[in-house]
Amino acid sequence: MGWDDYVKNLEGQGFKYGIIGGKGAIWAQSASLSATNAQLGSVENGFSNNDAVRSSGVTFGSVKYLVLRADENSIYGKKGAGGFVAVKTEQSVIIGIYDETLQPGAAAVAVAKLGDYLRSTGY
Repeated sequence: MGWDDYVKNLEGQGFKYGIIGGKGAIWAQSASLSATNAQLGSVENGFSNNDAVRSSGVTFGSVKYLVLRADENSIYGKKGAGGFVAVKTEQSVIIGIYDETLQPGAAAVAVAKLGDYLRSTGY
């Protein structure tokens, strides 16, 4: 599977957008999302600087999210009835952005499972 396939997998599970990248670069993202490498970089930095990402929030495209929880492995954010889940693996960051049609718990499980799979393959 290529990186675009993983993004399509996230979309197929009900996510509005998906982003996969690492080391400050986006490897694949949903076609209708215009996230930047700098926005991905702010998420990556948030894994090591939890206080900063909680205080500043995270922006994807033109939408800013409030960060509810951040630790060295995952970051959770919210905007209205939607939000995002970001999971860090050895070499990558997986981000699922969802709207009100997907429950936060289901979103967290789906992104975590993809993260577990990528970790098992060395990513």
